[in-house]
Amino acid sequence: MKLLNKMKLGAIVALSLTGCGALFQAALDANQGEVTGRTEVTFPAVLLITAAEYDVDEFLVGEVVGDRSGSARFSVANPTYGRCEGTSTRAGIVTVACSNGYSTTSDVGRQRVEMSGTYAYFGTVSGLEVDGVVVPDFEGSGVMGWGNEANEAAVRAALPAAQAG
Repeated sequence: MKLLNKMKLGAIVALSLTGCGALFQAALDANQGEVTGRTEVTFPAVLLITAAEYDVDEFLVGEVVGDRSGSARFSVANPTYGRCEGTSTRAGIVTVACSNGYSTTSDVGRQRVEMSGTYAYFGTVSGLEVDGVVVPDFEGSGVMGWGNEANEAAVRAALPAAQAG
């Protein structure tokens, strides 16, 4: 009898885990995600870089790879900025560095692991080139979107929060 009870319990646990896996996969599918590593999931991503005082408004497209720990790394690109690489920690420290020299580091606050979303970042921008001249460092902003929020409309809707600083 004990063996039969253990077998029942094992079957219940196996079915529960299968159900969790199915729910997780459904959530991934609903948010355009894909499992790409043992603890990693990849989503589409976009980055909107703005600097109103220099008439800069750049939209970059790529992907973000999130880890279940809450950290992420991303890669986005466009013709003007080239490739931009960055990281985000669960604590909320975001770094961005682009092949054209643009870079920034900012603290967006503690992050929750989410399959879709946006966050605004604010920080000191270095290396911004305008009309062939690198401008002095300044406080800049931008918006990152991923999953279902990886579109221009979503990041532009979040832009007022970024500009408010």
